Amino acid sequence: MKMKMTDLMDNLSAELLEEVDKSRPNILILKKKEMRKRLIFAAAIMVTILGGCSAYVAFKMPDRFRAYFHNSSDILVDEMYINGIDYVDYENYRLAVEGIISDVNSKKILITVTAISDKAKENFIDTCPTPIMIKGGGSGGSIDSNFLFSNQYKKEFNYEIESDDTECSVILYEGVDNEFEFYTKEFNEKISQITDNLIDEKGYSRLAAYDIARKQAIKEKVGKVLTFSIASKDSNEIILEINENNSISSCTVNKVAITKAAIIIYGSGLLQEISTQMQDIVETDGLSSTDIEPTVYAIFDNGTEKLLIKGNMGYKADGYALSTNSSSEKKFSTGEFNRFRYFAEPIDIDRILKVRVNDIDYPIKK
Repeated sequence: MKMKMTDLMDNLSAELLEEVDKSRPNILILKKKEMRKRLIFAAAIMVTILGGCSAYVAFKMPDRFRAYFHNSSDILVDEMYINGIDYVDYENYRLAVEGIISDVNSKKILITVTAISDKAKENFIDTCPTPIMIKGGGSGGSIDSNFLFSNQYKKEFNYEIESDDTECSVILYEGVDNEFEFYTKEFNEKISQITDNLIDEKGYSRLAAYDIARKQAIKEKVGKVLTFSIASKDSNEIILEINENNSISSCTVNKVAITKAAIIIYGSGLLQEISTQMQDIVETDGLSSTDIEPTVYAIFDNGTEKLLIKGNMGYKADGYALSTNSSSEKKFSTGEFNRFRYFAEPIDIDRILKVRVNDIDYPIKK
């Protein structure tokens, strides 16, 4: 989407605007050489914004993003960072996506909401609506959101998505902070009608038709939807199938998947059954998959080791784990489970020679 120069100035931080403003009173008496320097400096600022340069993003992004944008020439960042800023304007607010970090199955997205009307600026901190994220696939994975930062008329939100989707949408609807609040009887009937039409006219499967109908009904209700790509620019991933008995109690680690930004632990052995009364999963052996987490190291080609997860399966781990507390978990009635953990900073998986799960080293096939 094209951006006006005034829009770009709106995106500048207060600190940067203050620096630019300091030069204004004396601009008429500058010598040609000095004025040329300042014009080059101003042009550099605009080029940085238009180019989505990591150096600018590092200056602007909240702390939770800085580790991923610490160096504008960082290859790992370049491989995961999706360039560009896009937005839509509603009556009172501007909704914008301002930063995306994407690998094969994990996404970090910075969304901002800015007041653009006098009405919105009144009591903005308390009345600003929360963006509603809509994943492309509509099923599977998870979305975690956190309010990050607010100045007088702008709020920033971080969304972490466990998904291999290639497209995502975000909306604003005043008074509604969750997609499921839309699902009234009339709204569900609208979705059903669109779904049936798509099946009859286009031959879609019911699942595919429902996903299209859901997003169409939301768009008709909200009016404007900001849709953007979250497709990873590369597909690098380490998949480690574990055949040895790497287990504790009745729980076994079966597989480990590592990308630049996250790790997924797959396991099995939990004894679970489906309650016929509550229709939910009930664990019968007193164990939860949240209690089971292996210790995982990455061993690199230069001999260094990095602790990815500091587990609790009885194996010693030294140092601080790279994985963060932000995670999601799936459990299944068959006794299988998986844990998804984000890294605090990206890692170069191309340089990993071995992965140590608990006390067993597994060579990586190149």
